[in-house]
Amino acid sequence: MKIHFSKNCIASISVVILILSAESLNAQTADQTIKNIPDNVKQNAANKAASTSNSLSNTAIDSVTNKALKGFTGLFKKKAKTPKVDSTKINSSGNQDNTFIPNPIFAGTVPANNNSNNSSNNNISLNSSHNTIPNIAAYNNYDFRAGDKIIFEDEFASDADGEFPTHWNLLEGQGVINKIDGISSFLLSSTPGMRSYSMVSPFMSNASYLTANFSVEFDQYLTSSNNKLILFMYDNTGNVLGVIVSGENVHYNFLKASSAKDLLTSAGLPLQDDSKLMNALPNAIAGTNFYNTWHHIAMAYKNDQLKIYVDQYRVLVIPHCGFKPTALECRSNTYDADKPVVFKNFKIADGAQMNMLGSIMTTGKFVTHGIGFDVNKSVLKPESMGVINDVVKQMQDNPTLNLEIDGYTDSDGNADANITLSQQRADAVRDAMIQSGIDASRLTSKGFGAAKPIAPNTTQEGKAENRRVEFIKK
Repeated sequence: MKIHFSKNCIASISVVILILSAESLNAQTADQTIKNIPDNVKQNAANKAASTSNSLSNTAIDSVTNKALKGFTGLFKKKAKTPKVDSTKINSSGNQDNTFIPNPIFAGTVPANNNSNNSSNNNISLNSSHNTIPNIAAYNNYDFRAGDKIIFEDEFASDADGEFPTHWNLLEGQGVINKIDGISSFLLSSTPGMRSYSMVSPFMSNASYLTANFSVEFDQYLTSSNNKLILFMYDNTGNVLGVIVSGENVHYNFLKASSAKDLLTSAGLPLQDDSKLMNALPNAIAGTNFYNTWHHIAMAYKNDQLKIYVDQYRVLVIPHCGFKPTALECRSNTYDADKPVVFKNFKIADGAQMNMLGSIMTTGKFVTHGIGFDVNKSVLKPESMGVINDVVKQMQDNPTLNLEIDGYTDSDGNADANITLSQQRADAVRDAMIQSGIDASRLTSKGFGAAKPIAPNTTQEGKAENRRVEFIKK
């Protein structure tokens, strides 16, 4: 009597046998066994691992296969090692060159024996060097100003590795959260062996959420010119503007979609190339210097004008966009499946312009969300220097003006720890201002933790509002 198995069943049994065999070997033997596995078998298992994350079969054989696949992905995942930092290879952004991000199919998978209190095994290390105070001189002419009221902010801190982020929509393709240098980041990847797109957008209750003046910020990591991240901003009539920042140039397009439905698929964009602007990047971040390191991308829209920044440089100004965007999407164009597009610290804010002097002089207080820090740290983000430079200039122009710098957190975590963290952050701002030439006697700093909230701590946006720095006139 012959027993017939389906192709899926044979593949599942093969994976189970592979895992059981590998688990019975010691580490050295297992490594050798993996090397001898045909590439097509490894790829089939990888594809299966990716697909089962969204659609798990209720059959017994798939149940067994899913358990086996967890072990299989673990075999290909090596523990992250902290690289030895060679100071001669640190670039201007403080990152090491020639780094590599593994395929999220493997890197984003949490091992079966993962301890939730220790996520270091799931961390991809790209950078092991941080400066407490950013290079202030490099940001002396930085004129980007973030909006003063948070519309949307996601640091992905509440999302688990290997999962799609809670506060985003998946319109097309695939995406996964993975820790990069201990910081949760959003990885958009393609199907192995073919070019594909992934499209995601902030999960918002209101379809039109971009205000009359707004700012957009995020950190971007690309490994080659084959992969790109496009930011589409559009209105409800089909007007679309697209911005691409890569090592080749910064590129702006105005597009026209034939219907609102076209905004939700990559096939619908672009449909009409009405105008195009582009500009080369400064040599320090152009070409190969752009890749394998983080870059801060910032955009400010005001009165039909759009300014685009990369790190400390203003790289392109669109004098007239021709329409007022109301929403946005992010699309990745990926040729290399093992080199996904990565971004983190995504923020949209209302305002894009602030009257700092008027606020301090009339109300005695200036509240800003434009000074940022690494998650759960007091390390100033370099782009914070734009706002800090403004405060420094106001104090230089007004010699009798003395300020207290107050730091605030949201309510997450331990209350005492939040007070300590907010004090350290206020101190970091004070230190940066002293380094910029303000006499220490004119500045004091104080941390309040989660006290005095200005928004409910029950929502993501409310928590983002409460994470702030205030300058109080003394």
